Amino acid sequence: MSLAPAVRQMARPWALAAAVLFSAVGCAQAQSAVVAAPALAPVEILDLPYGDVLFHFYQEDYFEALTRLQAASLRAGLAHHAADAQLLEGALYLSLGQHREAGEIFAQVLGQPNVPVAVRDQARFYLGKVRYQRGYFDEAIEVLNQPSGHSLPADRESERRLVLAEALMAKGQNEQAVSTLANLTGSPAWMAYVRFNRGVALIRSGQTDAGVAELDAVGRSGLSGSEGAALKDKANLAAGYALIQANLPARALPYLERVRLEGPLSSRALLGAGWAQSATGDSLGALTPWLELRGRSLLDAAVQESYLAVPYAYTQLGAQAEAARYYQEAVTQFTAESARIDQSIEAIKSGALIETLLAHDGKGDMSGGWQLNALPDSPQSRYLHYLLASHEFQESLKNYRQLQYLSHNVAVWTENLQAYENMISTRRARYSQQSELVQSRLTNNQTDSLRTRTQALQSRLSAAQRSHDVEALATAQEQERYQQIEALQLLAEQSGDEDAEEARAKLKLMKGVVTWQMETAYKAREWVAQKDLRETNQSLREAERNVSELRQAVATVPDRDAALGLRVAALTPRLGAVAERLEVLKARDAKLLAQLAVSELASQKTRLQAYSVQARYALATLYDRAAVSPAQSTNPSSTHPDTAASP
Repeated sequence: MSLAPAVRQMARPWALAAAVLFSAVGCAQAQSAVVAAPALAPVEILDLPYGDVLFHFYQEDYFEALTRLQAASLRAGLAHHAADAQLLEGALYLSLGQHREAGEIFAQVLGQPNVPVAVRDQARFYLGKVRYQRGYFDEAIEVLNQPSGHSLPADRESERRLVLAEALMAKGQNEQAVSTLANLTGSPAWMAYVRFNRGVALIRSGQTDAGVAELDAVGRSGLSGSEGAALKDKANLAAGYALIQANLPARALPYLERVRLEGPLSSRALLGAGWAQSATGDSLGALTPWLELRGRSLLDAAVQESYLAVPYAYTQLGAQAEAARYYQEAVTQFTAESARIDQSIEAIKSGALIETLLAHDGKGDMSGGWQLNALPDSPQSRYLHYLLASHEFQESLKNYRQLQYLSHNVAVWTENLQAYENMISTRRARYSQQSELVQSRLTNNQTDSLRTRTQALQSRLSAAQRSHDVEALATAQEQERYQQIEALQLLAEQSGDEDAEEARAKLKLMKGVVTWQMETAYKAREWVAQKDLRETNQSLREAERNVSELRQAVATVPDRDAALGLRVAALTPRLGAVAERLEVLKARDAKLLAQLAVSELASQKTRLQAYSVQARYALATLYDRAAVSPAQSTNPSSTHPDTAASP
C-alpha cells in the first residue's frame, strides 16, 4: 500500500488548522493594540482632587488613581467633573481588567438622562469593548453599532470600528466585518492591523484573492521594530497557508519564504513551505525546509510534524531505507519527549508552575494590560508556548498576579495598622504626661490681661486724638524735657529777681520749640500708634484663638484617639478576612492554571502518541513493502543497520 495517503491524511488537517490559528492570532494581536490604557481629552481642572487623580492616571498608576477617585467621590470633591469622573472610573476598571465593574459603570452612564453626547459616546465605546473582551459578541455588536453623536475623536472612531469588526468576525459575519473596516484612516502602523484583519475577514468570507492581496500589502509594508516585523511575518504566513488551503501551493511559496528565519513564526513557515513544495510534486525541494526544521527543538509542534514529514518525503523519492531510519528515530524521540512531558506534569501538580512563571515579577501590579511574553527555561514551562498564547491562560495568570499584588497591598496595610496602633498608644501616653502642664499653662495664660491693657491703650489713643494731645504721643525724652521747662517756668514766675524776666522769655521760647517738634511729629506718631494697636489686636486675637483651639483639643483628644483606635481595631479583622479570602482565591486560580497547563501538556502528549503511532504504522508498512517487494527481498535495514530495531 502507498504511504503517501496515510501521511497526507495525518499532516493536512494540522496545516489547515494552522491557517485558522494564525488568522485568529492576527485578530488577537490587533485586539491587544486596542486594549491600551484609555486616553483622555484635555480638560480644565476645576476640582483639585480630580487633578490629583489625573496625575496618577497619567503616571499609569491606575490602581492608585482609582483609589483616589473613589475617595474623592465619597468626600463629594468632584462636583465639577461628576460625569467625567464616572467615565474615568469605568475606564480605570477596564484598564485593570475588571470587565464586570467597568461594564456596569458604562451601562449606568448610558442610562442617565442629560448625559453629554461626548460622554455618552465614549461610554458606549467602552461598554462595547468590555462586552467584546468578555466574549459577549452579540451584545458588543449591538452597542458598537448604535448611532453615535460623532463626538469620538478620529482615532477612537477607528478603534470602535476595529473592535466591531473583530466582534463580527468572532460571530462568523465576515462580510459585515469587511465593510466595517472599509475606508478607515490612521497611522501606517494602525492601518497595518486594519488591513491584516480585513484580509483575514476576506479569506474567511471566501474571497481568497482579495484577502491575500490585503495580507500581501501588510507583508510588504515598511513597518519597523519588533512589533512591525512580527505583524509582517504573520501576514505572510497567513497568506501562505490561505493559498495552501485554496490548493494554490505554488503561489503560497513566495509568501512563506518572506517569513524571517530567526523569527518566532519561522518553524510554521518552514513546515508550510515544505508542504507547498510537496503538493507541487517537488519532494526533494520539500526536504530542504523540513530537514532545517527537523534540526530544531522538538518542543515546537511544527518540528514534531517534520519528524514525520521528512521520512514521508523520502518515501515519495523511493528512498525506503532512509525513510525507515527517520521513522525509527521519530518513534524514539516521541517516546523520550512523552516521558519528559510526564515529568513536567508532575512538576506542575506539585505547584512549581506559578512560582516559575512569576519568579522575576516582584509583587506585580494591577495593570490589566500586562502579559507574560516569555516562558522561563524550566521543565514545567518549556512545553507551554501555545498555552501562553491562549486568552484563557493569560487572563487566569493576570488574575493571579493581581491577587498577588492585592495580597502584598493588604500586607502593607496590615503593617500600617500596627503602626497606627503604636501611634495611638504613644499619643495617649504623651497626653497623660503633658495634660497637667498644658492645663496649668492654659489656666495661667495672660490673654485676658493683655486684652485689658490693649483696650486701655486704645482708650488713651482715642482720647489723645479727640483733644489733639500732642504730648500724649511724644517720646519719653520730649515729655521729660517739656515737664522740666514747665517746672523752670514755675520757678521763674515765683522769683522776684529782675533777671528772671529774661529767663522766662527763654523758657517760653524753649517750650515753643519742644511743642513745635511734638506737633510736627504728631500725625506720623498717630499713624504708627494706630498701626501698632491693629497688629497688637490681630496678634491677640490669634493668641486667643490658639488658646481656644488648644482648650478644645485638650478636651477632645481622648475622644478622637478613642475613635481612631476603634476604627483601627475594626479594620484589623477586616484586613485579616480579606487576606484569607485572597489566599483562597489565589489557591483557586493556581489550581485553574495548573489544570490548564496539565490539560495542554496532556494534549501535547496525546499528539506525540498519535505521531508515534503513525510513525510506527508507516515503519511497519515500509517493512511489509520491503518484505513483498521483488526488487528488495532483504530487510530495509540492510542499507542502514541502525533501523533494524523492531518498530
